[in-house]
Amino acid sequence: MQPYFGLMPEYTDPDKSKYVILPVPFEGTVSGKPGTAKGPQAIQIASQDIELFDEETRTEPFAAGIATLPPMECTTAIENAEKLHMKFSEILAKKQVPIMIGGEHSLTVGAVQACKETYPDLKVVQIDAHLDLREEFEGNRYSHATPMKRISDMKVPLLQIGIRSYSWEEDQMLQTGQIETCIVTGKEIVEGTEWLRKVKENLGTHSYLTIDVDGLDPSIMPSTGTPEPGGLTWYQTLALLRLIFSKTSVVGMDITEFAPIPGMHAPDILIARLLYKLIAYHSSPTIKP
Repeated sequence: MQPYFGLMPEYTDPDKSKYVILPVPFEGTVSGKPGTAKGPQAIQIASQDIELFDEETRTEPFAAGIATLPPMECTTAIENAEKLHMKFSEILAKKQVPIMIGGEHSLTVGAVQACKETYPDLKVVQIDAHLDLREEFEGNRYSHATPMKRISDMKVPLLQIGIRSYSWEEDQMLQTGQIETCIVTGKEIVEGTEWLRKVKENLGTHSYLTIDVDGLDPSIMPSTGTPEPGGLTWYQTLALLRLIFSKTSVVGMDITEFAPIPGMHAPDILIARLLYKLIAYHSSPTIKP
């Protein structure tokens, strides 16, 4: 795979770059429209068309170095978690920032495990339409519908943003206090700006940021297996990300559940642009939220 953003070799050294992108083309447990295995390559191709000057931060974030690792060979969800745990641990040991590009959301578990071992006070910030807190889904405890439950089992607190669809089982977990989480619903986001204060008050010192693309509204992000109406718009997403990066140290990230639609290029560009925004905001954390 060619480097994301078409960077020259001096900006893609895996040992010297500040940011390390790991493509993981996996879709072993998807239950909606398939295609997440094609997500990393579609985003990589679209990234070739992204301007490398970021107009908000007035910087060229690529100058810090953005390495692209070879796509991870995928097997089962459990084995993938073990591989990602090892890969992320290696990257973190070099004081670099790992960014996993999925692939489905089950992949987040292994990445968070590595970050938790390095940063014991870790909190997971999740942008998503769904809670992903099921104990199991279709008989699988390592499904795209269960990663936040597995992460909660690690005693990692959650901040879940954009939520607008979940099961009775998940509701019972919340009602009985089984999960340490703060939820910001899609409805709260639509109704005003108070939700940003709620996010700010519930950020921790060190965070892992996971973005399921169905957290975005289907009007701008139709390319996902389980879309839900009422999601984040582009500028709401940027306002949220500016706040997150200005108030917490993000030590690892991922983008998951992107399933490209043949012939529809705009969503591919959006996610490539979102990826570059993550790097821009991370490298310029003083930008005003």
